[in-house]
Amino acid sequence: MFKFKLGDKVVLKKSGKVAEVIRRVSYSYERWYEVEFLETKECYQIRELDLILYTEQPSSSTNTMQNSNALYSFTKTDGSTGYVTYLATNSAGEWVVEECGTGTIHNLPKDHFEEVVEYTIKVENIVKSGGGHFKGIKEGDVVVGDYIIDGCSIYLVVELNSKSKTAIEFQGRKFLTQPL
Repeated sequence: MFKFKLGDKVVLKKSGKVAEVIRRVSYSYERWYEVEFLETKECYQIRELDLILYTEQPSSSTNTMQNSNALYSFTKTDGSTGYVTYLATNSAGEWVVEECGTGTIHNLPKDHFEEVVEYTIKVENIVKSGGGHFKGIKEGDVVVGDYIIDGCSIYLVVELNSKSKTAIEFQGRKFLTQPL
């Protein structure tokens, strides 16, 4: 018996991302759902045990950050790149940040900053629908169009440096192919 019904909003336990159930899929050994993530509109098949029912919670202010320990980059007035951590949001709606290494405090609009995210790649599963993001691959080790295998799944690399915060660790291999 399925735990969720079509149209239910669910949360992926690992990332906290909210998705909507669009199809139920049953394999002989476990129940899966095809879900569409509300933020990205990407669709994936996910095991039932990796999902929980979404319960509406009051939204936090759009000026606050989800992760105050995150590192952000920004372009300084001299054109160089600086790195900061978030401290607060001032009454004008600007972020108050501390520059790493110098301790300098800056007040700038939120859109001046970009979160520093580990290098990730976006992949599509070539055997079944869906895909995802992997981390743990060094920049330059794969290019768009490469095939990689992780576990029992074969993936096609479709995007480099996808900047995914929900990427999972890659523990597979790259296929080397040659024309015949």
